[in-house]
Amino acid sequence: MVVDWPTITGHGKWKEYGFNLIFQTTRPQEAIDVIFENHPDVVFTDIRMPMFSGIELMEKVRSKFDNVEFVIISGFAEFEYARKAISLGAFEYCLKPLDRQVADSLLERL
Repeated sequence: MVVDWPTITGHGKWKEYGFNLIFQTTRPQEAIDVIFENHPDVVFTDIRMPMFSGIELMEKVRSKFDNVEFVIISGFAEFEYARKAISLGAFEYCLKPLDRQVADSLLERL
């Protein structure tokens, strides 16, 4: 199961690698609610969102579940964002735009 931000939906061979997209949203609180209810294997999140950041989303989810993988998708190549994401155990920090080859490789590794 995957909770996704619309950033990556059009990319990748989801089904081929055994993933099912369970939810998409651009609203962080809605994502938290779905994550807490469905406990997905992977969450794709943008670093900057309204209300709180992808880092804060990771922190909130990690406080309840420590085995959810996070992939951070960002248009910002800022070291501090990447460092914080890695320190929280992000699986990957990818820069936008995410091309199909990168998305497919990422799904294969996940």
